[in-house]
Amino acid sequence: MGAVGAAGAGAGIGTSALFNDTESFEDNQLTAGSLDLKMDWEEHYSFPQIYDDFGDPTTETDPDTEDEVPLDITRSDPNDSRYVGLPDPENPVVWANAQDDPLGDGQSSLELYFQNTTIEAFPDRLGGENPEATFTSIDSGGEPIVENPCDALADVPQDLSTFATDGMPARTQNGDTNDDGDGLPLLNLQDIKPGDFGEFTFSAHLCDNPGYLWMTMPGGLTESENGLTEPEDEVDDTPDEGELAENVQTALWYDDDCDNQIDTAPDDIVALAIIDTSGSVTPNLQQTIDAGNALAEDLFEASQNNPELEVQAGVITFEGKGDNNDVFLANPIEPIDNYVDNNGDGIFGSGDILPPGQTDGNSPIPQALDVGREYLNDKAAKLVSDGTLDAPVSKQLLLISDGNPVYDTSGNLDAVAGELIDENGQFTFDGNTYESDYFDGKANGSGLALPNPGNPPGAEDRAETALVARDIDGEPFLPGTQYSQPAGPKVDNPDNQPQGLNGSDPADISGDNDIIVRAAAVYDSGAGSGTKQLARDTITAYATSDATMYDIPTAGTGQKSGGTVVGEDIADALTAGGSGEEVIFRGTLEQLESELDPGLALDFDRTTSEQDCHPAGVTHCFGLAWWVPEDVGNEIQSDSVSFDLGFYTEQCRNNDNPTGP
Repeated sequence: MGAVGAAGAGAGIGTSALFNDTESFEDNQLTAGSLDLKMDWEEHYSFPQIYDDFGDPTTETDPDTEDEVPLDITRSDPNDSRYVGLPDPENPVVWANAQDDPLGDGQSSLELYFQNTTIEAFPDRLGGENPEATFTSIDSGGEPIVENPCDALADVPQDLSTFATDGMPARTQNGDTNDDGDGLPLLNLQDIKPGDFGEFTFSAHLCDNPGYLWMTMPGGLTESENGLTEPEDEVDDTPDEGELAENVQTALWYDDDCDNQIDTAPDDIVALAIIDTSGSVTPNLQQTIDAGNALAEDLFEASQNNPELEVQAGVITFEGKGDNNDVFLANPIEPIDNYVDNNGDGIFGSGDILPPGQTDGNSPIPQALDVGREYLNDKAAKLVSDGTLDAPVSKQLLLISDGNPVYDTSGNLDAVAGELIDENGQFTFDGNTYESDYFDGKANGSGLALPNPGNPPGAEDRAETALVARDIDGEPFLPGTQYSQPAGPKVDNPDNQPQGLNGSDPADISGDNDIIVRAAAVYDSGAGSGTKQLARDTITAYATSDATMYDIPTAGTGQKSGGTVVGEDIADALTAGGSGEEVIFRGTLEQLESELDPGLALDFDRTTSEQDCHPAGVTHCFGLAWWVPEDVGNEIQSDSVSFDLGFYTEQCRNNDNPTGP
């Protein structure tokens, strides 16, 4: 270009034309992610009559007669399995009947008593007399608005002075929380006595990113004697030291179901096993039979070892060749005893439950999940209503498959949607028949990230199966991973999608039914890498966070078969712990101070030895109960103890050795 310029100048020409172009990368930026811990809580106090807003929690007003009805609450051990000990079943101060119906409205004395002892919640839509923990606010037209938890939950301590007004959720207003507009401490009880108890359920919600969690008591305890009454002076050997902290008992636990109570036994179980009997599983049929037998044997053993545990189970298989994506009810939901012989050995593979060698047809996995959900819900409700099972019930869908869903995309709706059928044709339970929604084989309009890198053939099929399974139990899809999706019901309903079977069913995927979906893939260990990878990808797609992927081996000499390993592992998951929720700590408030200094790690997966991260976008609940035993005497009169409680989080990514608070 210099030569051109020189030539132009030498020739006396004052202009020159050059080719030119500019490539510009503008407005580049890096935005740091966020890790924001939000909190909510619910507080119970056993006898809060000291406040004007609350009455005696051991009675309830009959809405029809307006008479006061006593609840079945006792301070002496009834030695009756119908009663639940509170606040800690191992150290109760009261017992409440969990199986009566004092008002005839289906609510037990336990449920009503626990409602009546609630003195505060955040978020609370109403405030005042009946705290109501909810993420819902009311708009100007009186319509409910469901808040995003990351918008509705609290930043503390500043939100301790935010109270529920005009239908907006915030902190409950009463004498325990509000002093002329100033927020009072979370725990603010001025007149506790031996025999009193209280309980907090704290729930932590991590916004944007997963994190490690700790609970802390920064600054420890501050105790005061507050002078001596005459009766206290007669028994108090340390007149300059308060005795309250050493006489308040506490229990801290993982409140997995956020129900404010230490659950001491696993819930009754209603399980529906979906056994893949399509043609592709023929080489591994024995593995499938082994899995079913091991599952039945372990659940039967669990029910025998725990007389309070009731287990009911049913089996769905796939209809044979030439089907219309129908699924076959091989055995209705009935007591687990019916799946084992007199020795407690499983009987899959015999009789009509799973005839050996009779595999054929396709794999309508989404249809099976969908109609299985409907039947499971109805049957579980019936078992509770007739008294066979105690609520709450653990509802489980268990899929054992080679994991390759098949869709009929011919456009013939009768061939695409499926029904739950039995040997008589269409299956009917309690007046209900079950047909699946329409599935077109693609995760249309869902924004569902595919869990199999490289988008291999059939990825959309497996993503739609993932969508169906996730929406059955309402849980996030692969929480804590890059594929995580929001919790709650979704709709796979693209434009112009026709109605379901015979035009009678809208094409909405199953809703939130509190069902846990578990899956196990069975495939030949000698299969090619592509087939094995397909199975792994597929099980990831339709298993929830509670499920496990299995690389199932061919049994060698003296080894369990892969199917047996699968069945035993699923049974372990269903009856995990055997004793209910895990208690983190039991001891005095004084001892709890030491436990929380400098911080107590709160683990997400307690089956591992390492501290595990808590996923983002999921509510994690922790219960803290306190009580003053009735045998404590005058030594605590007028004493007080104060303290702070805190929760601390630290990022997970690139942080294999978290330092903690």
